[in-house]
Amino acid sequence: MRKFPDLFSHIFILLKLHNFFPNFYPIRRYYVFDWAHNETKPVDQVMGAFFMVKRDLLKTIGLFDKNFYIWFEEVDFCLRAKKAGWLTYFFSGASIRHQKGESFKKQSALRKQLIFDKSLLYYFFKNRPVYEYLILLFLTPLSILLAIIVQLTGIKKKHQEL
Repeated sequence: MRKFPDLFSHIFILLKLHNFFPNFYPIRRYYVFDWAHNETKPVDQVMGAFFMVKRDLLKTIGLFDKNFYIWFEEVDFCLRAKKAGWLTYFFSGASIRHQKGESFKKQSALRKQLIFDKSLLYYFFKNRPVYEYLILLFLTPLSILLAIIVQLTGIKKKHQEL
């Protein structure tokens, strides 16, 4: 469960700063670190890996936007549902096992970054003010450079083992 994306948190994410400052307020707010997952409650968005949707909602807003390859399609869906007057709930009574990252396990950090950036930019282009999209578009080459550095040095892997 996360909040809807905002400019400041995603600048931090594009610049890889969330790996080094995970307790920085915009990151904590976006990832909703301070919430007990043992309660059912309305949320901004839920992970698309386990998604239950009422048929009436699909009739109202349609399916996922096909312009997203992966990442942010469920975020866009939840935002469209909210705009149509629907609520998205995190239901604490259900559980699944999600193998995080398994779909992209064999992809390079650069390839993952390119796909992430494309989806992020499309989400912001579609749903946020144009100046926010332009700021992220401007930062995209830097995020790609940082992904190359991560891939060449293994910094993220070392950081995750700490």
